[in-house]
Amino acid sequence: MHFVSDIYEEQQYAFRLNLVFGVILQNRETGEYRYFAPYSNFEVLEDPVFISRRLDLRKLQRILHRNDIMTTILANRPDTKWIPVLLCNIIFRVTTTNYTVGGGQTLPDYIRDKRSIYSLVVDVNTRKLYEDNLCAFRCSALHKGYAINAIEKPAQEMFKQWCNFKKSNKKFHGVAYEEFPDFESFFKVNMEVYSLQEDDSCRSIYKSRCRFDSTMYVNLYENHLSYIKSFPQFANKFQCSICERHFDQFHNLRQHQKVCTNKTKYIHPGKFYKMPATLFEKLEEFGITVPLEERNFPWFICYDFESILENVELQQTTNLQWTRKHVPISVSICSNVPEHTEPMCIIDSNQNQLVKSMVEKMVDIAVNVKKLAIDKWSWVDKAITDKIHKYKCVEQESDSDEDEEIE
Repeated sequence: MHFVSDIYEEQQYAFRLNLVFGVILQNRETGEYRYFAPYSNFEVLEDPVFISRRLDLRKLQRILHRNDIMTTILANRPDTKWIPVLLCNIIFRVTTTNYTVGGGQTLPDYIRDKRSIYSLVVDVNTRKLYEDNLCAFRCSALHKGYAINAIEKPAQEMFKQWCNFKKSNKKFHGVAYEEFPDFESFFKVNMEVYSLQEDDSCRSIYKSRCRFDSTMYVNLYENHLSYIKSFPQFANKFQCSICERHFDQFHNLRQHQKVCTNKTKYIHPGKFYKMPATLFEKLEEFGITVPLEERNFPWFICYDFESILENVELQQTTNLQWTRKHVPISVSICSNVPEHTEPMCIIDSNQNQLVKSMVEKMVDIAVNVKKLAIDKWSWVDKAITDKIHKYKCVEQESDSDEDEEIE
């Protein structure tokens, strides 16, 4: 990742990044070597990653960890007779934009000049730029009724409460998208997030589940939130983020999103279905055979929730009447993992805390499972390491022979 970090340092504007590999292949039958050039290879990522701030580098790292790089290489080789022996080089493909890197605080004129928005870029009292990433808390302070020149104290107080809730002492980089549900639950406010476009249309970025009485509307530009003080005047048209269709009324957009037919497209190529190679079949291509009795994953976790019925007060319809809802109150967990075979029951009326305790227990079990898995299949890992070492030795001998021929 240090190469990507160097690229980030060299860029003045936000950019999209993809990468391709140059690979040495060997024919299993003839022993012939072949270089698979990166410019003729397929890109590793289906969609380039948009990078506008240093935190986006972590997102790229997570995507690369999730992707099976070896599968990508194997899918692009000429046929199964060729096996990769050396990943020799990487080409990073950078597509620049005209957005400033890390420019969440620098908003375009069409947002700054919008009368229905508090941009929250500059402190109105000191005229200094905000550089503390507390825009979400300033939006919340405005939503609670504080004047624009009196939001600093409540924003700082809410920030302290948030840090205590998250139990984090790390440098604060702002409320991340995946934390929006927690933000809603903690401050008991619905959060509707939109993105205003230059043509005065807006796209829905995050839709609240509307569990609370109060709703806060905010605008997201890159990594900065601005407060929408008058939603009816905010945009002239609304765009579906899924199918990109426009609507002149917000209500029409919400109705459309419930039935949008462009949510997921399944493309079926036809012909005969070909079963993809399993992990063990892929290992066999490199001469590593795992016995059948070693191919099962023997450890598992079982859990069961119990709920109570709570009375609800929801709007009734002609044909439907809501009376009660199931609310989780306890969860029981058990497994066949050594040291975790005794059933455990967790009881908590706070649903978020209940699920959190459940996941923490499962993570403890998973740590033990990882140790057991390493013990069970360590010989496979050693075999793979030996194969890699063998191919590297062959490559070095090949390089030495070429050097001798040149001399």
